[in-house]
Amino acid sequence: MLNAILNALGETKPYRNFLIIGFLLNIATLTLVAQNNGAGLIDRVKGSVRTALRYGTFIMALGTVGVFSLAGPLMRVFSHEQNVIGIGVTYLRIDALVLYAYVILFVNVAAMQGIKNPMFAVWIGICRQVIAPVVLFWILTRVLDFGLLGIWWGIFSITWSAALFSVFYVRAKFQEAVGSFPLGIG
Repeated sequence: MLNAILNALGETKPYRNFLIIGFLLNIATLTLVAQNNGAGLIDRVKGSVRTALRYGTFIMALGTVGVFSLAGPLMRVFSHEQNVIGIGVTYLRIDALVLYAYVILFVNVAAMQGIKNPMFAVWIGICRQVIAPVVLFWILTRVLDFGLLGIWWGIFSITWSAALFSVFYVRAKFQEAVGSFPLGIG
């Protein structure tokens, strides 16, 4: 079973290249927010974040629908083992629901760095990648006995929790730093 799980995760990695779009939005957001914040162009700072989130919404909506609906055919491209395909399809469908959360995180982390608050990335990273997984995975796999699905739904929960926290945290910090900031997609 462990070999099938590892094979399935390995076979799903090519699709995760889709997240490169999130990294590109991160770079663009950081550059534009820092430049415009330094120049005191607050409306452009706000506009940069809104635009990045808007593009991320559109692109990741397509990615989510595509990966979710094509999970089976995507897995069959990389493997012919039914056990591996089944595990991979389940993983891809759960992970497809997390794509936009990554955009929210990447854009908000970049926005914080752009207003000279880079430690947000470190702290949210430690919480999201160390503290929360240790606690939540233990609860989901040992206490609630969800097994492998507990890990994947744990990733979903942790990523979306961090994304939502980042929205409220960044909104508060922007209000402190640059005045009213109606953070949102619209």
